[in-house]
Amino acid sequence: MRAQYQQLPKVVQDFMGSEETIDKILDIGKKYNLHIDQLSILNEEVSLVLHGLERNTNFNYNLRKYLGLSEDIANLITYDLNQEIFSKIRGEIEKMSSPQQIFDQKMGGVVNVPKQEVEVKTQTGDNENKETSGKPARDPYREPIV
Repeated sequence: MRAQYQQLPKVVQDFMGSEETIDKILDIGKKYNLHIDQLSILNEEVSLVLHGLERNTNFNYNLRKYLGLSEDIANLITYDLNQEIFSKIRGEIEKMSSPQQIFDQKMGGVVNVPKQEVEVKTQTGDNENKETSGKPARDPYREPIV
């Protein structure tokens, strides 16, 4: 997870480690009467989404599964987290870079690979004419005609 953290944009790294973000998660947990162990799991799930290790489409399901919440409460928590945390990070990322910069950053290693010259032989040993003797080839599956 540390290597994944190093690859995140600086804005996301700063946002994840800020006291403001942690306080928002705690406030949302208190709002919905989550226990301390549930708050820990909630914080972990938020971190997994922000690190890109968990799909955001699975977030609501994971809240229900790991926190034992009803669908309604999980939807409300997801909505609050989206308003307080995820949308703000998304806005900061959009401000700092254009779509072209994001593409260049993500695909730079793939797109900027230098072209390699490969020598192609026009004639290989497979299609050379082989000298044959005057006899026709024997077919082992055909019986001789008498």
